[in-house]
Amino acid sequence: MVCHPNSLNLNVESQGDLPWPNSPAKYHFTLSVGYTPLDDFAERVVNLVFSANGTLELTRTSPEQYETARTLLEPTVSELAQISPEHVNHFWRMVIWLFVSYYNVYLADLGQTEVHTYQPLKGQYLMPVNFSAPSALPTRNNVFRNPELFDNYNGLLSEFVLALNK
Repeated sequence: MVCHPNSLNLNVESQGDLPWPNSPAKYHFTLSVGYTPLDDFAERVVNLVFSANGTLELTRTSPEQYETARTLLEPTVSELAQISPEHVNHFWRMVIWLFVSYYNVYLADLGQTEVHTYQPLKGQYLMPVNFSAPSALPTRNNVFRNPELFDNYNGLLSEFVLALNK
């Protein structure tokens, strides 16, 4: 597949047919890679499933979706290979490190130690939520509350992310 996207975005949000809630606070969460081909105006989305420790779950991600995401991000991986060839095999773990770290630091900045989600209501344009029925997700997948996860993501930071600056 040859695909030169007109735009590319990554997000961890519940959308479309994804199971609700989609959050790094769960055992598995989905990273959506959205792109718009040059010859089209409609965004297309591929979904990659990751475990809480940042591992790409190839048994939960379809091979076609993984191959599309890999092809879309090949220019980035090629640049990474020129800078640091030993980090190429850990590309997806570095991407997830970015999302999970941002997610947990953002929660911590707001003084939150557990995630509360709200069931979305189906709307025509916006996706409002039902604030009268919060659902708390367990804290076991918060990197600041789980020493094993903290060590895992801190190791990724030390071994891969900071090593790129050397």
